[in-house]
Amino acid sequence: MPKRRAFPRFPLKGEQWKEVAKLSGIPEAANEARHDIEPHAYVQTTSPEYLLTLLSRGMKAAGRAGEIGQVIVDSFDAEARRRVANRTFFGSLTFLSVTARKGD
Repeated sequence: MPKRRAFPRFPLKGEQWKEVAKLSGIPEAANEARHDIEPHAYVQTTSPEYLLTLLSRGMKAAGRAGEIGQVIVDSFDAEARRRVANRTFFGSLTFLSVTARKGD
C-alpha cells in the first residue's frame, strides 16, 4: 500500500533532472531517484524571527566575502524589517529530499 505523503511526489523531466542532479551531487545515472523527490517548505510570515536571522547572517556573509556591498546588506535588512512591520513579509525555505533505498 503506498505511503500517504504531505506533498505529492513529482517526477522530474529530462533537463530538470539533470540540473537537480548537478546541483545536489546526485549521480545523474541514478535515474530512478527522480521518482522519489519530495518538496518540503518552512514558511514564516507574521513572526519571522528565525528567517530574519538566516537572511541577516547570509547577507552579512556575502558582504564579508565581497560579493555585495555594505549598502546592500543594510538595505536588505531594513527592507525585510519594513515588510514585517507592514505585515507583508513572506519568507520560505524550500527543500527537496530524495529517499534512498537499498537495491534488490
